[in-house]
Order: sequence, then structure tokens, then C-alpha cells
Amino acid sequence: MAGSWGDPVFVRGYKNGALGPVIGYRFEFTADASDGTIPDLNTASLVGIPPLGSFIFGIDFKKDAVTPPNNLTLIQKTINGNTQWSPAKLTDSGFRKPDAPEPVAGGFIISAAQDDAKTNSAKGQVTILIG
Repeated sequence: MAGSWGDPVFVRGYKNGALGPVIGYRFEFTADASDGTIPDLNTASLVGIPPLGSFIFGIDFKKDAVTPPNNLTLIQKTINGNTQWSPAKLTDSGFRKPDAPEPVAGGFIISAAQDDAKTNSAKGQVTILIG
């Protein structure tokens, strides 16, 4: 089965559960069952993601407890496929933020890849914090 990304889940801002200036969109991925690859997540076709005039403030990654990826390298790209920001390789669940908020217009692409011994059908969650 080919790798895939699930539908976005809206995450309220982090002000006591109320909608704050920073919101998030959580996406779950499943790596390919035969070679462990993960397709790019392209938000250009998702209406309202990101909201107009937005910036990415960080990416929160959570490994699946049952079938985690071996490691994960995330790259944020423009809708034209140009690398905008590349956090360090994640070997465990963690949060990464750019040195300065990254502007996004008309969508963005998240490229996720397992670099070493790829885990087939690996799963995880990526939450993009947008403000």
C-alpha cells in the first residue's frame, strides 16, 4: 500500500484551550508498506490551510507507539517546491522551530523522509503551528 497523509485536524490555539493567535493543523502519515517512503504533503489544494497572511512557527512531531518511523527528516517547502526551512533529523518525538517565523502564501509542502533503515508502514503525527 502506498504511503499517505490523513485529512487535517484543526488544533485550537494554546491559550487554555481557547483559540489563540497560534493555531495548528495535525496530519497523520503512514509510510509505504513495501519501501517505507512517505509522500510529500501539499497543502495548496486544502482550502484555508494556511490562513491568508500566515507564518509557520514550528512543527511538532509525535511517533506512533506501535509502528514508529526509524527517524524522520522534515523539510518545509514553498508551493513551488523550493526548500524554505529544514529542521534537524528527528530520532524521537519532538518540536522544532525555525530561527524566525517562515511566511507561507497559497499553501506549503512538507516533505518527510526516513533516512536510514526505513520502517515499512511507519506512522506518526505532524502538527504544523501557524499564526
